[in-house]
Amino acid sequence: GVGKGAQNGILVKDAEVLEKLHSVNTVVFDKTGTITTGKPVVSEVLTNSLKSKNELISILASLENKSAHPLALAIVEHAKKSKAKLQTIQNFKDIPGKGIYGEYKDKKYFAGNLTILKESKVVFNKQNIKEFTSKGMTPVFLFSDKTLLGTVLITDTLKPESKQAIAGLHRMNIQTIMLTGDDQDTASFIAKEAGIDHVYAQVLPSE
Repeated sequence: GVGKGAQNGILVKDAEVLEKLHSVNTVVFDKTGTITTGKPVVSEVLTNSLKSKNELISILASLENKSAHPLALAIVEHAKKSKAKLQTIQNFKDIPGKGIYGEYKDKKYFAGNLTILKESKVVFNKQNIKEFTSKGMTPVFLFSDKTLLGTVLITDTLKPESKQAIAGLHRMNIQTIMLTGDDQDTASFIAKEAGIDHVYAQVLPSE
């Protein structure tokens, strides 16, 4: 059974795990690349400053270019398509589960999610962002000196087989949970699309 599974891309740790599988009553899923395709794309660029969208993407993509996160790759790809120039970033730091930090032209920049925005006490219009997150978009914020410069909204679509897989688990009376570092509204939208029972969002890697 383990060998047959491997031929079909299903990896089983050992025979004992396979034996215990019949007693499973809950399955916990990650979101990006598991429930969704894991191929996010930039849907919208909102600027909150005098900077043009191109300048905003240039700085943000320059920061994200040092990260391997799927959302970072989507932003860098968008910058290339938009012909936005990538700059040299100094003193880059990764802030796990929250975002990134870097310096450009002696100015300190942060990019990341809602958690880092709130922790940094940056003023922003929550209702404006909710308009997009309630449609399943993930916001990435760029700010400096506690001032929001702009927001990039990213879309990652549901895998075609996700609904079918979740429905199959429900027929077996198995509860489904989605665990993600993403925004609560975004996660709830994806979970509802897939038919998942419970969502735990804005979860840090350590959690």
